[in-house]
Amino acid sequence: MKTLHLALILLSLSGVLTQDSGWGVKYTDNLTSAVRGSSVSIPCSYYYPTSNIQVTQRLWCSMNSNTERCTAPPYVYNSASNTTSDFEYVGDDKSNCTLLIHNVQFSYSGEYRFRFITDVPNGKWTGQPGVTLQVTDSENPKDLENLDRWSVWMIVGVTAGVIVIVSVILGAAIYIRSSQQLTSGLCLRKGSLHESGSVHTVQQKEDDSQVYANVQQTEDDHNIYANV
Repeated sequence: MKTLHLALILLSLSGVLTQDSGWGVKYTDNLTSAVRGSSVSIPCSYYYPTSNIQVTQRLWCSMNSNTERCTAPPYVYNSASNTTSDFEYVGDDKSNCTLLIHNVQFSYSGEYRFRFITDVPNGKWTGQPGVTLQVTDSENPKDLENLDRWSVWMIVGVTAGVIVIVSVILGAAIYIRSSQQLTSGLCLRKGSLHESGSVHTVQQKEDDSQVYANVQQTEDDHNIYANV
């Protein structure tokens, strides 16, 4: 174990502590995107030469507010702190360093890097370059553009439909009103003709009665004259 520690110290001092020496961090993707308000996972794994080494601290930093090797705070995640935030570490202290970000905001856009520290002197590693997070309002910018176009066409279509429906209703109302007026006119005309015919009939009857009366009166007069 002392030999391993000494070798690590020598490699560190000589600048030869690289992935070839068995140290490293791997990200599944170097670029990921998320919709604002959603959650996004940044898959990550890390490794070191032997299982005898213990990981004592795990860190995630945002390059918007940290240095190249994440050597100083602030950190978006620090295993040595109990602070609760939108940045949740869902990995372990062995090999998984996955970070889960909740309620993603535009301010979360940027590059993120993972750093782990072990119980071996100078046994520290930062995975670089890290993962760049892009935050948008849509899963696909083209989808947002298509959605805007679809909204415009929907508005146009609904407006046209309303105009057609209103036109049909107005046309039907005008037609019904015209039909009612025409029917009322015909009824009034028939009523006038019927009334006129009735008056004529009554008048005719009155005239015939008068003629009969005159004739009867003449006959009576004649009879009176003859009797005398």
